[in-house]
Amino acid sequence: VMLDIRQTDKPAIRCLTYPGIVAGNGPMMNEAGLLMSSNFIGSTNVRQAGIPRYLLARGMLASRSIDEALALARHPQRAYAFNFNLGSVKAKRLVSVELTAFQHSLVEIDGWFVHTNHLVHPSMAALPQDQQYVQTSSMPRFRTLSALVSRQQSAPPDAKTLIAMLASHQSSNPPYAPCRHPTKQVDGSTLACAVFDVVGGTYWLAPGKPCQARGEMVMKM
Repeated sequence: VMLDIRQTDKPAIRCLTYPGIVAGNGPMMNEAGLLMSSNFIGSTNVRQAGIPRYLLARGMLASRSIDEALALARHPQRAYAFNFNLGSVKAKRLVSVELTAFQHSLVEIDGWFVHTNHLVHPSMAALPQDQQYVQTSSMPRFRTLSALVSRQQSAPPDAKTLIAMLASHQSSNPPYAPCRHPTKQVDGSTLACAVFDVVGGTYWLAPGKPCQARGEMVMKM
């Protein structure tokens, strides 16, 4: 569902959220110009008593800047791993932060960048992860998207190209493609497709699978 959040003395928020889960796990934009998407990371690195990742993500939604959001993401008592991709319309800045319970890495994004559901930053990639999940689901999608990006050479990203990539059914391990459809053997489906324009300050969302995308702009700065 699309959720609108309004709180006293904090920027209004519009985000995609899953029923029964604290908001912060789906793509979002707030009226301060902060954009955020996230990726589950199957880390085996856990703090037994710490702050759940969903609560940190919920707090990040109301941040007024990337640095404010990063301060929450890197809370020293975080319990589990996550990846956040953050953008600022005002600062015209994009970053990716990967976190486990005890390590973190920040990458400034300039041009193409691909992330799925495993640690990809050079300083983090060797950390312990659920390798069965990584090799079965996340890595096939990562390789497909990386191959599609490599064909773009120096062409800058644009919404049409990004959506076409997310709509890809190519995979070395079907059905784990960027555009996921359930099968008789494996449940699971891509639920939505989102595109942010940091320069234009827009958030576009299409419900359902990217290969069937018929979306609309849901927020503009």
